[in-house]
Amino acid sequence: MSAPRPVVIGGGIAGLVAAWELARAGRRPILYEARGYLGGLIAGAPLPSSDHLTADQREAAAGIITDIGAESYATRGGSVANLLAELNLASAPPRGSSWVLTTDGMALPIPQGILGIAGLDANCRPDKALATALGGSESAAYREALADLTMGGDVGQDCDDLASFVTARMGSTVLERLVRPVAGGIHSAAPETLAVDVVAPGLRAATKRCGSLQAAVSELRQLPDPPPVVEQVVGGMHLLPEALQTAIVAHGGEIRTRTGVFGLRRCDAGFDIDTAPVTTRGPDLIRSGPTTSALARAVVIACSGPQAMELVAHICDYPTWQLPLGSPIAHLTVLVKSSQLNFHPRGSGMLTTPGAPVGAKALTHMNAKWPWLDAELTAAFGPDWHLLRISYGRHGEPYPQPDVTGAIRDINVMADLTLSPADVRAWRLIRWDGTLAPPTPDHRAQVRALQTALTAIDGVALTGAWVAGSGIAAVVAHARRSATELEEVVK
Repeated sequence: MSAPRPVVIGGGIAGLVAAWELARAGRRPILYEARGYLGGLIAGAPLPSSDHLTADQREAAAGIITDIGAESYATRGGSVANLLAELNLASAPPRGSSWVLTTDGMALPIPQGILGIAGLDANCRPDKALATALGGSESAAYREALADLTMGGDVGQDCDDLASFVTARMGSTVLERLVRPVAGGIHSAAPETLAVDVVAPGLRAATKRCGSLQAAVSELRQLPDPPPVVEQVVGGMHLLPEALQTAIVAHGGEIRTRTGVFGLRRCDAGFDIDTAPVTTRGPDLIRSGPTTSALARAVVIACSGPQAMELVAHICDYPTWQLPLGSPIAHLTVLVKSSQLNFHPRGSGMLTTPGAPVGAKALTHMNAKWPWLDAELTAAFGPDWHLLRISYGRHGEPYPQPDVTGAIRDINVMADLTLSPADVRAWRLIRWDGTLAPPTPDHRAQVRALQTALTAIDGVALTGAWVAGSGIAAVVAHARRSATELEEVVK
């Protein structure tokens, strides 16, 4: 009888990376995913289509796959770049700058920095865009921001959340005009709920060392000539889970979709697991067949937070806690034909401050941002065609119900255009409700305590965005470490 194989529970990016790490080490993992697809928030779909397109255009749209979830990854740490190299996937940085729309309707370029926090220029002076965003170099808000340069590195070191840290160093106007829209757009959460050490690793320590938050940003971002903050797999991030799936199977692993894990027990050989077929009804997962038991030499729990907590409770006496909920997110992707967009009026896109005169929280000019997509659109449709993604949904706001008319109105305000709904040739609405939970300081403390408790159990690892923190870079690095720590157990 063959020895039990390691099992990975969950087929999002964390589970796929963990399974790949085990597979490339020759451990032949079995991955279970309850849904019928892999990749979680990293997903792709053909361009939207409609009767407003010709038959040839509809055929062309079906052949261009774009991201409908995460569209880029943070380059920090190099973990994703190393993974892409192993999978022979090319990547490239975005094109164009980003903007922010203020509460009074002003369009401002976002300073170079971290999460809207400006760094210093080549002469170690404040970024000129900072003065513009704060009402000019004579404004009280700008003088308050400059105080960061001389207050010493200890101020703000006791602030765990991003909002408190930024306010202590540079004032509330920097928080409201720059950090809130940028951090909120990236993490779909208010800065008050974001642990600064998770969303900006090393920033507090660098501020203490450099004596200034702006100097710390400059050091971490390598200003004034920074490397890209984010990159994308050429052709779209959706190619990453596809490549991982192929590589896992090629190295002896096995992937079973539409199969949920409902029980987990410790035993002499490792773990007993109970699996059953699953069907989906909207967002709900429904057991649809008999339960089957199997042995696992080791287990990586990489599923969503609620399911993971339930499985952990079977093997570890640690009290559960209320997991933070992510905001409802709606992306309206529109295929537009208009020469007004040819000069990319807001660069790669725009974020909005809460209270700005639009309903959207972000606009992404997708083909302006990603050159490969621009080339494919032009080759398929000709000139003047553009793909825009308008994002809705913030914590505490009503459930987003975007429509094309409202989206075009928002685009016109954000980019100072005169588009009409007739310029939209096709559109698609995608929802990601509750998937991006904010990494609050309290939640991070609970996760650390749970992981400490799990160290007493040989052969189990816990990973995923709810554990590692939001962002593909954080998830990939954590999943690889978690799987590597199990390799000795499954030899």
